[in-house]
Amino acid sequence: VVKVVSNGKVVAKGKMTITRNADVEKRGDEGSKYSVNDGRIGPTIIINHDQILVVDVINNLPNDNTSIHWHGMHQNNVGWIDGVGMITQWPIPPNGGKFRYILRAHPSGTNWYHSHTGEQRDNGIFGALIVKEKREVVCTLSSRMKINSIHDNQYHMMAVTEHMKMQRPTDEQCTSDASKPATDLQIQSFQINGKQLNQTIDEKGETNQEPSFAVSPGENYRFRVLGAMEETVIRVSIDDHTLVVVATDGYLTEPFEADILHVHAGERYDFILKARHKISLKTVFPIRIESVDVYCKRHNIPARVGFAYLKYSNSGTNIRGKVPKSSKQCIKDCKALNCPFAAYPVDHKDLTNAPSYNCIDVYDALSLLVPTPDYELSKEETPASTKFFNHAFNDTSHNEFTARINNIHFTFPKTPFPVRGLENRVKDECPYNTTEECKRCPHTVSVDQKDQLKPIEFVLSSLPREEKFETDVVTKLGTHPIHLHGRSFWVKEIAYPKYFDNGKIREDNDDVEVPRCGFGKWKNGRPSSIKPVNKTSIRKDTIIVPAGGYVVIEFVAHNPGSWLMHCHIDHHLEVGMGIVIKELPKCANPPPSQFMKLTKKVCISVDEFLERESNFTLCPDIKIAVGQKTPRELQKDEFEDFNSFNDDANDESAYRKLKKSLDYEEEQQHPRSNLRGFQNGKALNGESREWFKKK
Repeated sequence: VVKVVSNGKVVAKGKMTITRNADVEKRGDEGSKYSVNDGRIGPTIIINHDQILVVDVINNLPNDNTSIHWHGMHQNNVGWIDGVGMITQWPIPPNGGKFRYILRAHPSGTNWYHSHTGEQRDNGIFGALIVKEKREVVCTLSSRMKINSIHDNQYHMMAVTEHMKMQRPTDEQCTSDASKPATDLQIQSFQINGKQLNQTIDEKGETNQEPSFAVSPGENYRFRVLGAMEETVIRVSIDDHTLVVVATDGYLTEPFEADILHVHAGERYDFILKARHKISLKTVFPIRIESVDVYCKRHNIPARVGFAYLKYSNSGTNIRGKVPKSSKQCIKDCKALNCPFAAYPVDHKDLTNAPSYNCIDVYDALSLLVPTPDYELSKEETPASTKFFNHAFNDTSHNEFTARINNIHFTFPKTPFPVRGLENRVKDECPYNTTEECKRCPHTVSVDQKDQLKPIEFVLSSLPREEKFETDVVTKLGTHPIHLHGRSFWVKEIAYPKYFDNGKIREDNDDVEVPRCGFGKWKNGRPSSIKPVNKTSIRKDTIIVPAGGYVVIEFVAHNPGSWLMHCHIDHHLEVGMGIVIKELPKCANPPPSQFMKLTKKVCISVDEFLERESNFTLCPDIKIAVGQKTPRELQKDEFEDFNSFNDDANDESAYRKLKKSLDYEEEQQHPRSNLRGFQNGKALNGESREWFKKK
């Protein structure tokens, strides 16, 4: 844990060093190409809500650029710190390039950070970012669940990844809605927090039964699931236990009981596990991580399942236990949250002991525990504009596989948007209404000044085009986890296609008309099922768009910046499934001068960041939408009078006194910042002491 003081304010600070693993082949299935601070995955960062986080990223890769995106963080009024190479910043160059990220930890909840360069995220450059809620919010959750306390610490964090390997193509029928295109990448195994899961259950404790999570009888535990998968949709379940879902993408929800939780790439879900009261210690239950296409006719390659363990123990996870003979997985009438389709197949004549899952999506199942504040809602109920984005694959006559939005192949610009100024068009940029030649370009859509503080509605679809040309060999549909940077949005509708009993798509949803190029429109008028946003409407930053269907989301235009919206399957973005939202360009603060050129080192100060974050001169009204009735003040200092420290005290003593003061709160309910795993702690402590000397 490293904290320094800047201008009398406490700031959490750490360092990340990115390297390439020389022994990746020796490490086998658990290995990844890259490491952050020499870990299997990056360190988990735990910080209080609204605190300032400073992270110095050092790129020691020999040949590759990188950048770090802070997934879930809103970056209000400072969009240039979002961390997307060639969109918000110049990338961090290899061989020792350095970049200082400074951000305000908002919103609270389970978030994460990851590389936004190529497919580096899939190869190890990511980690969890947990922003702790205020104590009164946690008390609200405990009260709603009618429990006294909730254990909440980093030991129940589950970052799930999969190891993929080139194989022969799968049968397209291997997903329940038959929508996933055949692929040469097949799941070899799952990992949790970088540790490989076994594919069989150790029922007798003949091994260490790892990875595992310890619970004590009668206690309540908050688990956090991070969907860091490359592309796989996973099912999470714990034998003989119910998952009480209490948060998604950082926002606490009314408790919702589920037997099975589906998690898509980029999503996060928190659930409370109520440990049994009357149970013997050393009892163990399997935690199952499964791919969705487990039950599939004409399997070419078996779908995967991995097992972790829930251990009843008062002495941590270093025990071996037995799985009760009565332990079983839910397979009949199971409540399944967040399925990638409307329902699992009901025709199981050719399947043995096939499960029956009752799917319910996040729109129908979840609502906010803490209502959205009035200042974050628009005073207008009707959207100022509705924009349509269709996501599809193309196989052209040249046998080139591409992924597109509105049939435009997104390419990254040659110059980051803030460098040119948001108002200035980047070379080869193409606007939202582009139809000419269905071109390749830095595809953008503008939310202009006239829509400031008004609701903006997006319709995200995965539908076939209405018309086809000779050069279009086939348009393949898929289910896409779509992530919008710079905010959380409200989910207003999730609409599905019609299915056969065996789960195949019988008829695509026909509410939206999709042209060959350009944006779509409502075919028969706006559906009456789409209701206005209210204070408890669920909020997310990543949403699954079902194949053959669509999702309607809404946000209020108040955060100037260039915000990437894209499929969170990295390969899909790499081949073109992205678009940049240029929001309120005339309101945007310019980035610091160091951002304006490609350089080996970018290192701005906390004071400069805070000054720019609080600058609403260009558009003073938008400060209200982020809860500021006056310009942003610096966060309240825990020390009312920093000068009360004895100036003559030994530097070492003063440092210990500061650290002790910072660690005074109870970890279970409200832990102080934890930058566990940030390398070179001794050097960082030395840096803090140097700061004291300068003061």
